[in-house]
Amino acid sequence: MGLVLTIDASCAADYYIQIAGTGANKKVFTSKNVLAKKALAGTVLTFRYNATADGGKGAFILQGESEVEVGKQIITPSTVNKAITAGVHDGTGYVEGSPNLIPANIKKGANIFGVVGEASTYPVPSHGTTIVGGVYGLSQYGGFLWTLAKTIKPNFSGNVTLIFDLAKYAGNLNDNVMAYVSQNGTTIGQANYTTNSSSPTVFTINTTVALGDILRLYITNGTTSTTIYVNNMMFMLAFGGTPPLGVFEKNY
Repeated sequence: MGLVLTIDASCAADYYIQIAGTGANKKVFTSKNVLAKKALAGTVLTFRYNATADGGKGAFILQGESEVEVGKQIITPSTVNKAITAGVHDGTGYVEGSPNLIPANIKKGANIFGVVGEASTYPVPSHGTTIVGGVYGLSQYGGFLWTLAKTIKPNFSGNVTLIFDLAKYAGNLNDNVMAYVSQNGTTIGQANYTTNSSSPTVFTINTTVALGDILRLYITNGTTSTTIYVNNMMFMLAFGGTPPLGVFEKNY
C-alpha cells in the first residue's frame, strides 16, 4: 500500500501513521531504517507500507526523503551549532551575517567565526586622560632594596607624562624614601626622586613611548622603619589631536 499525505502540522520528533479502522499506529522509517523525524507542515510526503518492517510489526517507509521541501531556511549564529534541516532547499536560505563582525568589535585575541579580535578591554583615552592609577604602600626591611611598584606597557606611540606622588610613613624626621623610573631597562629623567615628607611630593616625567615599550617604577626606603607610599601613579596623554589616540594594553 502506498500513501501520499499532506502534513497539516509540523512534528519535530518521530511520527506514526494510523489507517482508519485498523486501530494500530505504524511507525515511519526512512530508507536507511531509522525513525523518520521533522515532518513539516504543508509538505507532501510519500510512504509505502512494508509488512516485515519494525521486527515484523509492519511500518511505513518514507519514499524519497528529498521530497521533504524545506524551502527557505535562515540560520542565526549563536554559541552552539544549529542543524540544517534535511530536505529540498529552494536556494534562498542563508546564514545571517553582520557588518559588526570585525576585529575592532571583538575582544583582543578572541576568535569568532574566523575573525580574530583586536579591541582593547581597557579605556580609550582622550587628550589629557588618566590611563592608570592606584595607591601603593610597600614596607621594606634592609634599606635601599629597590622594589618594583608598577609596570605599564603602552600599545600606542606618542608623548606621555608620568605622574606619581611619593611619601613616607613613620620613620625618623630625615629618613628618605626614593623612586626611579626606567624605560626598556634604562633609567629616564632624574635618576632618583627623593622625599622625607609624610605629605605627598609630586614628581612628573615626560617621555616618548612606542608600541612594545616597558615602563617601570621602582621604590625604596632608607631605613627599615620607614614605609613608602606611591600614590596615584598614572600616565596621562600629553600629545594633541582628536581622540581616541591610543589605548593601554594592560595595567600590570
